[in-house]
Order: sequence, then C-alpha cells, then structure tokens
Amino acid sequence: MFTCSTRQTHVRQKILDDVAAVMGGQERPQVVYHFTTADVAVAVRHELQAQCRATYGASLEIFDLQALGDMLADRDLFPVASQYLHLPASLLPAIPAEDPSWYATTRMRWTSRDGSTANIADFDDLRTAIRYAGHTEGASGDVAMWAQRLREYAARTASPRVARIATYERTYATWYARETLRGLEGDLRAYFEDCTAFGSAGELEDASTLLTLLAGSVTRCMVDLSPAEVGTWQRAMSAVVADRLALESGFSERAQLLATAGFGALLPDVDGEHRMLDLDQALIFWSELVAQVHRAPLFALDAFADRMGKMAPMLDTHPGYDDFVQQLDQATAVRSGQRAVAKQATSRAFAFARADRPLRAIHELHQAKVDWFTSETLRSSLAAMVLLCDWYRQLGMTFAAKRYGLAAAYLAATATEAEAQAYAPKAMSRVTLADFQQGAWVAALGDADATVGYHAAFAPRDSRGDTETDIDLLGYVVGHITACVEAFLPDAVPAVAAVTTAWGQSEWLATEVELARDIFGADLDAFWAEMSGRLFDAAFSDAGVEGEVVWDALGLRFTARYANDARTVPLAEEFLAALQIVLSDLEEQELLLVPTRVMLAMDVHWSETEPPTVSLTPLPSNASRSWALTLRVPERMPHAAMREWESLLLGGVLQILRETTLLPAARFDALLERLMRRNMPGKVSVALPYHVLYTEMLGTHRFYPGLRMADMRALRRRPLPRPMIRELAWSESLGPGYDAAAAAERIKRRYTRGLPPCRQTLARLRLEPDFVAAVEALRSEGWKDWHILVGVSAIILNTRNAAALQNASDPQAAAALLSPAMDEVEPADAPPLPVSLFSTSRLRTQMQLNMLNEVRGCGLELHQRTPDLEGLQRFFAVRYRYLSDDQPHPADLLTPAALS
Repeated sequence: MFTCSTRQTHVRQKILDDVAAVMGGQERPQVVYHFTTADVAVAVRHELQAQCRATYGASLEIFDLQALGDMLADRDLFPVASQYLHLPASLLPAIPAEDPSWYATTRMRWTSRDGSTANIADFDDLRTAIRYAGHTEGASGDVAMWAQRLREYAARTASPRVARIATYERTYATWYARETLRGLEGDLRAYFEDCTAFGSAGELEDASTLLTLLAGSVTRCMVDLSPAEVGTWQRAMSAVVADRLALESGFSERAQLLATAGFGALLPDVDGEHRMLDLDQALIFWSELVAQVHRAPLFALDAFADRMGKMAPMLDTHPGYDDFVQQLDQATAVRSGQRAVAKQATSRAFAFARADRPLRAIHELHQAKVDWFTSETLRSSLAAMVLLCDWYRQLGMTFAAKRYGLAAAYLAATATEAEAQAYAPKAMSRVTLADFQQGAWVAALGDADATVGYHAAFAPRDSRGDTETDIDLLGYVVGHITACVEAFLPDAVPAVAAVTTAWGQSEWLATEVELARDIFGADLDAFWAEMSGRLFDAAFSDAGVEGEVVWDALGLRFTARYANDARTVPLAEEFLAALQIVLSDLEEQELLLVPTRVMLAMDVHWSETEPPTVSLTPLPSNASRSWALTLRVPERMPHAAMREWESLLLGGVLQILRETTLLPAARFDALLERLMRRNMPGKVSVALPYHVLYTEMLGTHRFYPGLRMADMRALRRRPLPRPMIRELAWSESLGPGYDAAAAAERIKRRYTRGLPPCRQTLARLRLEPDFVAAVEALRSEGWKDWHILVGVSAIILNTRNAAALQNASDPQAAAALLSPAMDEVEPADAPPLPVSLFSTSRLRTQMQLNMLNEVRGCGLELHQRTPDLEGLQRFFAVRYRYLSDDQPHPADLLTPAALS
C-alpha cells in the first residue's frame, strides 16, 4: 500500500495517521510505502518503522525528500525527472566509468540496425552514446554517425520537445568533438524559430547553453550563421525568460528561470546592438535564486554551484561577488553539508589557478579546509596542502610553500593508509623545489635526500615496478646543483657527491646532470642566463656565516638576516613563513602600504625554563623599517604551548605590518578582526610548528654545515634579477578619498598662502644662481612650484622662530609669540637669510617633511616613529597624485620668467 504527503510540519504524526488509516481497512498490507516531500531524520524513521512492526506486524518504508532526489538522479529515471520537474538536458547523469564495454556494444547495435523505431529507450541510447563520443578521445569520430541517428529519430518522433532535445545533444557533442558547428545551421534555425515554444524552464536553460556556444562560434567564424540571426535569438530568449519570470510559478521552476536569466545577462554582444555583459543584473537574478532556493528543493543547486565555480574568474571582478558566494556556500551547506561547500571552494580554486591567478586560488583553497586531518578527508587535505605549496611557490612565497609542504609530508608519513603515505615524497619534492627556487641550494640538497628516503619508504608501485611519484622533480634540481658545483665550485664537489652517491643507481640524475652541462657547461654567464627568472635569489644564497633572505611583496622589500646554524635557521624560516602567509592573505585588502624596505635582524634564544616569546625592537631609520627580532623558544615545547607560540609569531608579523600601513588604527584593527574570523590563525598554524616539522622531516644531519660554510663567492659576482610577481605588486590605484576638485582647491590655497611668509626673501632668491639651479633640479625630480614655495616658507618660518627662541631672555614667553602658521606676512625689514638654507637637499628634505601634513589631510595615520620620507614621497606621488597635480600660477613665481 502506498501513501503520500506534501506536509512540511508534524510529519511524524502525519505518517502515523496514514499508517493507522491504511491498517484500519478490511485488508492489512504487509508493507506500507510512504512518500513525503519533507526530510525525515534517520532516528525518526527507525522509530516509526519499529512502531509499525510492533503495532501492526507490518513493514514501513519511508521515502523522504532526500531519498526521492537520489532516485530521480538515477540515469534510468532521468527522462521522468526531466519531463515532470523541468530539468535541463545538461543534467543527464553520465554512464559509470567502470563499465567501459557498453559503448562498443551500443555502437555495434546501432551500426547494424535500420533505425526505424523511435521509443524512449532508443532516444536514451542515442543521447548517451553521442555524449560519450563527444567527450572521449578515440570516439570523437563517431559523433557524425550518432548525430545522423539523432536527426533521424527527431524526424520520426511526435514530440517537439524530444526533437529539440535531440538538436541540443547533436549541437553540444559536435562542438565538443570538432569545435565547430558548421553543418548544423538548419537544425539551429529550426530550434530557435519560435522561442515561445520552449515549454519548461529546463528547455530554456538548454537554449541558453546553446546560445553561449553560438556566441563564441559566431565570433570565431565556426558556424555559418550571421551575428544578426544569433543576436535576434538572444533577445527573443531574454524576452521569453522575462515573461516567464513575471508569471506565477512554482519555486523550483522560478529558481531554474532565475539561473537562466543570469546566464542570459552574460551572453556577449554578437550583433553590435550595444548589449554588454551585465554582471550587475546576473548577480541580482542569482542572489534572488540563492535567497529562495530553500523553497525549491528540486532545483539542482550543486550543479548550479559547480557552474559558478568554473565561472569564478569572470565573476569575481564584481564588488558583490564575495557576498554572493558566501550566500551560495551557506545554501549549499544547508542542502548538502560542509563537504559540498569544500568541494565548491576547491572548484573555484582550480578555476582561478587555470586563469593564472594563484593568489586567489590560495584564498579559495583555504576556504575548503573543512574537517582537515580526519581519516575520511586526510587524502583530500594532503592533496590540498600540496597544491597550496605549489601556488605559494609560484608567488615567490617559498617559506609559506615549505610550511605547507613539510606539514603535508609529516601528516602523510605518520598516516596509516598507504594512499595517504604516498603523499610524503610528493610533498617533500615540492619542498625541494621551493628551496631550489629560493636559491637555498644547500637546503635543497638536504630536501632531495629526504625525498629519496620517503620515496623508497612510501612511493606506490604499479605492476611493472615503476615508481609513481614526483621524484622526477629532483632530477632537474639536483642535476643543476651538481653541474654548477662541478663547473664553478670544485671544492664543494665531494660534499655534494657524498649525498647523491648514497642514493645508489640514479640514471635519472646522470641524465639531468648532462642536460645541465649542455646548457651552461663551465660558462658562468650562461649559468646566470639559465637561472635568470627561475630563482628568487642567487644560487647557494644559504651558504655563509650569516643567512640572508630578500623578497618583495605588496611594495615592501623584506630583508632578514640571522645566524646560519642548524638551531636558528628553522625558527627564522618559521617567522618568515608566517609573514608570507599573512601577506598573501592581505593582498586583497586596501592596506595603504608605504613602499619601503623592511629589515629584520633576527636572533634566537633557547631556554630550559622561560616561556616562548617573540619581541620586536624598532631600530631608528628614515630609509627603512628596521627591527631587532628576538625569538625565545623552550628547549621542550609542550603540545599545549605550540598554538600559543604560533599566536606569538602572528602577533609579531602584524606588529611589523601595522607600522608600514597608513590605515587609521581603528580601520586596521577592524580589518584584522575580519581576517581573524576568516581563520587567519588557521592558515599560519598547520599540523605542528614549522621548526618542529623541519626537524622531524629533515633532521639535523641534513643541514650540511660544512657545505654552508664553503666559499661560494665565485657565484656572487652579480645580482640576480628577481622574477616580477604581478599578483603581489604594490597597488598604484588612486587612494581612497582622493578627489581631483578638492585637490585643486588645496593647491590654489597653497599658492595663495605660501607666498606672503616668503615674499621678501623670494624676491632676493630669484636673483641667486644657486637657488635658481636648486629650483630647476627639484622641478626635474617632479616637484611642483607649490611644493617648493611652501618649502621655502617653512624654512623661513622655522629659521626665524628658532632664532627668536635662541635670542629671547624668556624662551617660554617668546614661544607664545612665535609665528603659529603660514599666514604671517614677511616684514619688509626682515633680516635676509643666507641662500645656503635653500639648497636642493634642504628644500627636498623640507618638502618631504611637509608631506606629513598630507597624511592627516587624507584621513590617514602615520604609525612610524621615524618616518620613511622616500617611501612616503612615492606613496603620495602615486596614490594621491602629490607630484602630478598643479594649478596655473605666474611663470616667474620662483625664477626669472626667462628661465621658467
């Protein structure tokens, strides 16, 4: 006996009432099947089944919303779901990959038959076969045959809807197999002849998909249709979708229409009718869809979210994109759980990576870190960490890359499953490549040695006994190191050979060494040419008594120096890894960073009794931000203290960044609070602290102190050009709050107010060749006359005030009489000042000091105790047009007219 219900409340009681009604009849069934559009919890289902057995001696089977959805997702039931639930043809489930013989059988059957029948089973055969052929290398040649069979089927069917689906399948498969739609023009004209004939939201989505293919094909001349034809179809489709949306409809159908309307808003203009891509309108449609999708349980949300993931690089330029994705992820979590959200974040990450945007890919992959390190998700987590290692390395963030590579290797090596353990050599090979590209070739050699060991222990083998790992990466790395040492550092050959010969028979290495020799041989110029653009620092940059690391990010040049010993290096690199991870996380934010140099003098102290500390002491400098960084680490760090240690590292990183930004403190703190909610600490902290992972995975015996102290000066004759990382470049856009009209008014006031305090002195200075030369020099540097005018006035004001204080019998009383601002008029009898006060260097310094007023004027805050004047000058010149904006003024204001 079957019962059904659409009730969404009091579902348990409804099922009990229906069962009681059935069992109250003359005949009692042995099984009752209850169908409901509500979700029924497993515990409730089991309780009801037990009660039915105890009361009536009958079985109860409950099919709730989730169960109905699973059944309708079955391939055999898809025609029913498609017809009655308005699903698009694109959702047809694929044939399981584990059954490869079905295609050959189906092809043989259809090759030998006359094709006279036209039942639904035949149609399912044909559409499945043409999809397989269109997407499978080796079968694409069959697409024309299957397309002809579908054309014959469509001619015989009595259903216009089925005929349209047949056209959709032929078109889609032909495009995938041949990347052209030539030969289908007649079919497409018939398909779009009357867009109002599309009977369901699913058909409209299929039509939208074909219009997307057509737009690209017309643009690339891959179909013999005119742009005017396709443009007419686009507009007709948009009108039909708009009309359907204006009508009352069920929530599932409306959700499908909203999805289609959004895709339609992004169709490119093919006929010059000024129809532009409308991201605003697309997100309006899709935001309504996501807000209402909980009322449309049959809408294919996962498929929609997957399509959004693939389109992410195009959509994320819209300011509302992040909010939309957050809403979509929340809806996906409610519908399918957190793992589905992680899957969609991973899909977006891959889309950004394919679009050559590794930084955004990193952000998305961090969002996918749901339930990391559990047995069910460990392999996915390891794969994600290896990807993060690769993407950080591509950005030149080599210590961040090592952070994730070492964590992945450790978790893999300590796992119990063989498939997870196989990630240990894979991850360590990425660590090797990161050190190699950083120029830390001694470290890379130790990484390679560890990789070989993990490879021997954990790498899987196929039936031929061939290894299936990323050990081939080592060939290039160690081949170049070996060839370089043999050519330029003969004293280091024994140390390198001692490592590589321990690996035994290494034909792969011998081949790579020969390839490297062929490239640069013993020619140092050829060696540097080969390495230029490949390394972020010079080869063997990790050799020497002191370690030094230099890298650029977000307009800041970081230089870190520390003792090059086995106990200091892991901790120094740990701080640098945290710094690089945070910098990557901040890239999307408007930080208003002052382009400057950040100098870190790092020191490490080990303690038996004291708790861990990270202390930063600012060092005075007007040319950089300099700190003495001291890391105090317990000899034995309890596990509970490890998270505290990593929090201290994060705090030190943020202290450095706070001094380099001009954001007001309140805005910077609010930004950090948002980033903390987005799990910034979780990005810095992975598995164990970096220095612990370093020791666990590499050991101290691979530090090779003798090789690190070897004489490498032969390789350091010239600086190595650093690769430019576009995604980590300093922002050169106009700063927030900049207004050209307001800037013009300020400059007018400065010309007006800057002249009275220096009118008498300026009249004399115009006639001084040294002053005229200084003005011309400053103009050639980009300074405007209003800068120089205000600088002259400031020097005069400061000089006269200083003299008044020095000569006063009562300095405190004199201070109250000093000129308070630039509004004072210079007296005609004021004593002349020496022209040397107005030299090029003095004027430049004064004008740079005047820029400090710009900080307050733009609503910003300076957090530097000793301002970096050069950095501030570049900041305001680029982001607030400080050296570009000017206003008309007399040509002889500063110099004789003939020279101006």
